[in-house]
Amino acid sequence: MFTPAEPQPPMREYAEPAPEKMQAPIISSEIIAPEEDAPPVVTNPVTTGRAHSLFFAPEDDSREFSDVCREVQGYIASNYSTLMTGGGTDSCDQIRRYAAKYIQDKRIAVKGMSPDELVDAIYSEMAEYGFLTKYIFGHGIEEIDINSWRDIEVQYSSGLTEKLKEHFDSPEHAINVVRRMLHASGVILDNASPAVIGTLTQNIRIAALKTPVVDKEVGVSASIRIVNPQDMEKQDFVNGGTATDEMLDFLAACLHYGISICVAGATSSGKTTMANWLLTTIPNNKRIFTIENGSREVALIREENGQVINSVVNTLTRDSENERQCITQISLLDIALRFNPDLIFVGEMREAEANAAQEAA
Repeated sequence: MFTPAEPQPPMREYAEPAPEKMQAPIISSEIIAPEEDAPPVVTNPVTTGRAHSLFFAPEDDSREFSDVCREVQGYIASNYSTLMTGGGTDSCDQIRRYAAKYIQDKRIAVKGMSPDELVDAIYSEMAEYGFLTKYIFGHGIEEIDINSWRDIEVQYSSGLTEKLKEHFDSPEHAINVVRRMLHASGVILDNASPAVIGTLTQNIRIAALKTPVVDKEVGVSASIRIVNPQDMEKQDFVNGGTATDEMLDFLAACLHYGISICVAGATSSGKTTMANWLLTTIPNNKRIFTIENGSREVALIREENGQVINSVVNTLTRDSENERQCITQISLLDIALRFNPDLIFVGEMREAEANAAQEAA
């Protein structure tokens, strides 16, 4: 059902104003409130020429990243020093938040970087390893060679070597980043110990030199070796031309019958990969004892349905200025003989451990 509309009064005729007397529309950026307590209405807001956020309008976007990074780092180190040494996920998150707040409060910007990109870059410099982070934890990279603070090369697993356009800001900056890497293994790089070897993680080994071993303008020289054990099959070596089928069968037979084998070759020639494959031919009931220099380079533990099916003991050396805390390959070789191993694998032999290994065999 519906109610019929009431009759409307007749409309009055009126004359349309002449065009020349019509008023132009009013454009205003002011807030208009026609009635008291009525919600404000914004009509035709005027836009500015710069597309900055209303909450983040930088005073100057021509600053250098290195200057901004030092400023923010100094602020956090002065006011929140425990975060710099605390470690852990919470500390990392707080560093990022405090850096973001400082940048917003001070209205800091760097040309070519958004606020989020700037915070990420500063966080990487403070809590990680700057531009090296993406290469250290990247895919397919075997080694990072720091020849000087402004000369860095990356070696890929394909054999390609690339000289990076990126570099450190100064010799001091390079030394500080390398020191931060070595800190993970408790190794100190200073004038008293200008040549050191340490590890970043289980499979990343670092050898570093600083002044006075290298020139002052160089800052630091370092080799960062990233070991990613590759699961290669026998046919992969044959297809790659490393050895023939018969050669590999002969080496495996020698190992099974207790004949000692030394795998020698140039750097990045595949020694570890070959040794890793040979060790996978050992039956599961044979006990293997591995001795490696600072970082894990072989992956021998086999699992089925969540259970370990072979017998492997992995060990690593440990460097220390205190002789009582230093664990060498020779000392581990002596311990290995007490574990009743069927096979002992020594990752690298450069010094007296070569004679010790020969005597133990």
